Amino acid sequence: MPNSASQRTRIKPRAAERERWGNMNNETNLYPAGHIRYSFEMYAAYEQAISCNLVHPAVREIILEKVNPSDIFSPEWQMTIHFGPIHSIEDVDETGDAIKDELFDMLSFTLNTSAKVGCFPLSEDSVKQVQNTLSRTSDPRYKALIGLFRHAISTDEPIVQFLILYLILYDTYRNQHKVDKQILSHAPTTPQSVSPHDGKTETIYTRLRNELTHRTAGSPETTRKEIMNNLDSFRTIVHRIIESSAP
Repeated sequence: MPNSASQRTRIKPRAAERERWGNMNNETNLYPAGHIRYSFEMYAAYEQAISCNLVHPAVREIILEKVNPSDIFSPEWQMTIHFGPIHSIEDVDETGDAIKDELFDMLSFTLNTSAKVGCFPLSEDSVKQVQNTLSRTSDPRYKALIGLFRHAISTDEPIVQFLILYLILYDTYRNQHKVDKQILSHAPTTPQSVSPHDGKTETIYTRLRNELTHRTAGSPETTRKEIMNNLDSFRTIVHRIIESSAP
C-alpha cells in the first residue's frame, strides 16, 4: 500500500494496446475509427467508467476506468483514447504518443489534493474536475508547469521532490521575494524567519531551499528532516499556485 500522498496519486503508465475499426473507405482511404489503450496505476476507487472530451481534432472521446471496478483496493486502471477516421494504425500510435503524457500530467495534477489512505474513493466533484481539466484548452506554459509538478511527485526522494517544487515557483517568479509573496498569498500562516544572508524575512520553504543550496551553519540532517516534515504542505501550496494560474 502506498505510504505518502504523492505515491497514492502517482500515475504510472505502462504498455499500450491499439486497434483500428471497420473497413477502409476506398474514396477517402480512411478507416472509420480507432483507439489506443494505456494501462496505468492510480490508487483511486470508482465503479463507473469516466468519459472525457478533449480539445483535439482527431480525438472523439477518452475513457478512464478501473480494470476491476469491484476491487476497491486495486490500483489497476486503463485510459482509452478513441479516434475518429484514421489513415492507419500508425496514426493511432503517433497521436496517442503525442498526447498521452499531457493527459497523465493533467490527471495527476487534478487528483493531487484528493489523496486519502489506501485507494481513495473518487467523489463526483473529483470526477467532474477531471472531466473539466481534460476538456480545457491550456497554454504551453501551464502544460509545462503541471508536467513539472507530475515529475516532482513521481520521485521517492523527498529532497529532489522539494527542489523541483521550489524550481517551479522560482522559474515562474524569478526571485525569492516574489516566490515568498506567492506562498504567503496562498498560505498566510506559513512560518517565516530572518535570513542570515541579507537580514530579510523569508518563508520556511525558501530558508530550507537556501540551506540545501548554500553553505550554512545548520545540520544537513536537520534540514532534511524539516523538509520531510513540511513536504506535504509545500506540495499543496505549489498545487494551489499552479491551479490559480490556469487559463
